[in-house]
Amino acid sequence: MTARLSLSEALASGRLSDFIDQAEADGIGPADRAQFEAMVGCITAPQPEDQTSRSPGRGSKREK
Repeated sequence: MTARLSLSEALASGRLSDFIDQAEADGIGPADRAQFEAMVGCITAPQPEDQTSRSPGRGSKREK
């Protein structure tokens, strides 16, 4: 039995094509580009200047 190759291992060792082959064999197809970009946009969107990633959001019950 072959050990599973993680994405981080594949990137570090230059074996991304092996990782892709492994994922495709598992039935995982290509990502939908629009959905991917929307998700990345949510993650990388800038925070308002008065809010950090640990600040309660506007409308939060914990807001002062």
